[in-house]
Amino acid sequence: MKKMARIFVKGENGVLQDVVIVEKGTNLRKALLEEYRHFLYHKSFQKLNCHGFGSCGTCALRVEGLTSKRNKIEALRLSLPPHKNSIKKHLRLACQTRVLGDVWIDKLPGRWGQGDDSSIRNSFSFKDIVQKRAAVYPKAWHIDPEARSDGPVKV
Repeated sequence: MKKMARIFVKGENGVLQDVVIVEKGTNLRKALLEEYRHFLYHKSFQKLNCHGFGSCGTCALRVEGLTSKRNKIEALRLSLPPHKNSIKKHLRLACQTRVLGDVWIDKLPGRWGQGDDSSIRNSFSFKDIVQKRAAVYPKAWHIDPEARSDGPVKV
């Protein structure tokens, strides 16, 4: 007899929406893809995503329960914006997560499921990008980071 696990899908306002029964060891993305594509991906990414390779981060969910450990691909993707502070939020990439026991999942707001969209806008700015690039390529990036233009930047 195969060992089974339950995935508790939280809907809006944290109310239990459904329970999905899967075999232990099942990939979370594959378990949700058929019935819960609308839940798994923001409407902008229903078809435009990495299809389970862990490179886009659009399948990020808040996951609590018994799952596999984060692998290197997932850790790398979640260390980049907009998921930069995701370790505190229990965010996991569904495509890189295996269900090992009962889990509770929830999709946070935002296109990548990272939380509210203001966290994306505030996570980096034009000034920060220019300063980071200037540190790596000091001669190539000799522009004033305070001067932002809608057109091409003249050097």
